[in-house]
Amino acid sequence: PQMLTSSMEEVVLQAKVINGGSNKELINMIKMSMPKPEEKAIADGVEILKSLSLLTREGDLTVLGRAVAAIPVQPNVAKFLLMAAAFRVIKPAACIAAFLSIKSPFQQTPAAEKSKKA
Repeated sequence: PQMLTSSMEEVVLQAKVINGGSNKELINMIKMSMPKPEEKAIADGVEILKSLSLLTREGDLTVLGRAVAAIPVQPNVAKFLLMAAAFRVIKPAACIAAFLSIKSPFQQTPAAEKSKKA
């Protein structure tokens, strides 16, 4: 259930922290979960984490990745907060991060769209 409300990057990062191992082992572990995500979604999540420098090219967790995993928001927002702290601009960055962390009130779910059509 938690996986359905989280971004795949969050799921991959937390799985990497908990389980470690290679990307192949990680993909197999996530695929064995109840709400089975597509393998492409997992691979995309890994690529996003690599682009954020949270994983190495080989897929190992970096020091920055461990720090980001400790903050309970999306990985890109967590990295933003860490960088803001490094540059001593955490107060305005925290405000921005709060806005980035909430779901858009203008975004509709597929269920809402179906009920609207009926």
